[in-house]
Amino acid sequence: MTKGIYSLLFIYPILLLSVGCVSTGKYKKLEGVSQGYLDKLESSEDRINQLDEQLADLEKEKMMLESSNKDLTEALNAEKGELSKKVANLNSEKLDLEKKVAEIEKEKDALKKEQRENLFQMKKDHEDLVKGLQEEVEAGQVTITQLEGKLTVNVADKIFFDSGKTQLNKSGKEVLFRLADVIKGLEKKQVVIEGHTDNAKIGPSLREKFPTNWELSTSRATEVVRFLEEKGGIEPYRLIAVGYGSSRPVADNATPKGKAKNRRIEIIFQDKDWKKVETSKPSMIEPGEDLK
Repeated sequence: MTKGIYSLLFIYPILLLSVGCVSTGKYKKLEGVSQGYLDKLESSEDRINQLDEQLADLEKEKMMLESSNKDLTEALNAEKGELSKKVANLNSEKLDLEKKVAEIEKEKDALKKEQRENLFQMKKDHEDLVKGLQEEVEAGQVTITQLEGKLTVNVADKIFFDSGKTQLNKSGKEVLFRLADVIKGLEKKQVVIEGHTDNAKIGPSLREKFPTNWELSTSRATEVVRFLEEKGGIEPYRLIAVGYGSSRPVADNATPKGKAKNRRIEIIFQDKDWKKVETSKPSMIEPGEDLK
């Protein structure tokens, strides 16, 4: 179209000359006008080309922006989905933690209740023991202590045994009968009988039967256990006998008074969950099989 306009503007003065006589001045004037239009058209065409190029660049930029926007949208959607998963996981963890906290609080309350009940029961057990052995406690021959969840009855050995003897005397049996009645009421307690001596060596008359204080203390503890089972009616699985000899003194053996305190029988009451105690079956040994 532009070429056609150029041709018309070029031919237009010639046509004027061919159809009539036109002065040279008018011709030149028309020719100048024609040339001006040609210059303007050329300038317009350059401007149109520039605008076309700018438009093409803008289209490219638009396409790039659209592509970038698409990528950003996809990335944002992906990140949003990931964040949603994290939020869901955190909410799930929060619920689990709240559940665990509730369980811990419940367990803590149960432990507090159990502790209160244990303290109450221990106080009652202590009162029952004091009541059952009141005469000996008042005479200073028996002491009852409470430490770390254990009740300990400390009995001077002369209450149970005559000097150098391992057979219970009359007063010892009377005390154990009363003690057995108290033990029967302490069904959840295990009873440990400990034999203790001073550091005096065994005399010649007893050395054959009891070479050291270990054997003497163990024999006396065993005698108390047998009496509680056979005469006092205490279940044997609740009873333990152990002898410590002179290894655990409570006083200085340098004085007669200290030695007297160290010669003692300790009866310890400790908690025991009998449901968890498993009775083991004796293993059978075939004839001729060696013991290992």
